[in-house]
Amino acid sequence: MPKIADIAGAAVLVFPNDHPPPHVHVHYQGRAIRLRIVDAAPLDRAPGFPPRVLRDVTAWLFGNRDLAIQAWAAFHP
Repeated sequence: MPKIADIAGAAVLVFPNDHPPPHVHVHYQGRAIRLRIVDAAPLDRAPGFPPRVLRDVTAWLFGNRDLAIQAWAAFHP
């Protein structure tokens, strides 16, 4: 699972052989959430995921969408 960024202490990952839609996994202190790359919308509920970290990762994803799409495309041709 290649890490594409560290944001506010959270690891932003793309998993090889994952399923659509294109998304990233965000892991922070034992909690995880998946965010759709195109609009940073959560794909699942993540009770207890810190709102500050989610806000920082979402802002990063909006600013680095091309990088996230390239990382996804590298593993999902």
